[in-house]
Amino acid sequence: SFKATPSEYEHLTPGYAFDPHIVWTTLAQCARTALDQAREASGLVPEEIAGVTSTSLRLGTVLLDHRGREIYCGPNMDGRGFGGALELLEKISREELVRTTGHWPPFLSTAARLLAYQKTATARKPCHALSLNDWLGYRLSGTLASEPSNSGETYFLDIAERCWSKAILK
Repeated sequence: SFKATPSEYEHLTPGYAFDPHIVWTTLAQCARTALDQAREASGLVPEEIAGVTSTSLRLGTVLLDHRGREIYCGPNMDGRGFGGALELLEKISREELVRTTGHWPPFLSTAARLLAYQKTATARKPCHALSLNDWLGYRLSGTLASEPSNSGETYFLDIAERCWSKAILK
């Protein structure tokens, strides 16, 4: 379900995206199969399930518009954030980035991808930036929330304060 897509930074690194409908449909089919297998193996009935959670490989990014619709979906192998990372490093020193986020380098981060995305000719205005597992939680519940350990991978989280970094969000 990944496909190469045009990128303003194509000369620096290729871009990849995923179709959120295909990913969501595939995950729903997998969940249904797992439930059916559990029912057959142990007699589990769906009403007995107390909760559902999600996880993902780190560094996947989903941007949503003001209606909560996906406008950019990049897997962890999407390198289009390279140009955004260079822009981020012009605004904030490497030392401050490491002190704030606990990470270096920012090339695959959500922050870098957001900056790069906003420079593309076809960019629509993003309203929310989510990690891949937070997008799954949003699709499951309709609630925008962020799980702290993966939030640190976005480069928006100030790990010492455990809140969004005002300096990086500027």
